[in-house]
Amino acid sequence: MKRGQITTEPAQLAAARQRIRDLEEEVKILRKAAAAVVPPKVRFRLVAELHDDGVRITRACHAWGVSKSGYYEWRHWAPSTRAIRHAWLTDLIGQIHQASRSTYGQPRVHAELVLGHGVTVGHNMVALLMRRARRASDAPAGQACARRRDRHRPGQA
Repeated sequence: MKRGQITTEPAQLAAARQRIRDLEEEVKILRKAAAAVVPPKVRFRLVAELHDDGVRITRACHAWGVSKSGYYEWRHWAPSTRAIRHAWLTDLIGQIHQASRSTYGQPRVHAELVLGHGVTVGHNMVALLMRRARRASDAPAGQACARRRDRHRPGQA
């Protein structure tokens, strides 16, 4: 290179590095997005996960279609009353399930909550929370039904 000649290599290198960074962020965003269609309530959490992975908040918010101000406001939200109740019920369901040595399914856990603990809760809510917590009975399926059928067979005492 001759003396006094200005080189554009450092500028080109910086631009290439920036482009690589942008493309890597896009790949991370697309991998998260490919997992499922995201409901609006989950988008802020995904922006936070992307930020933890090193993606800039501005790009993550743009990719998920949420505002930066909305994201920063979301970070300071307190959990809702429903979320607190669901967490409490999930913990209580886990205790009941563990006390039964993982043999109680949704109907028995619901009965224990209502009759044993005096909690007002529907059976569908118990089923939902058990599914989310991945709690299921370890008892063989269909065994209780066979016993019930034998007991109520006509013509037997």
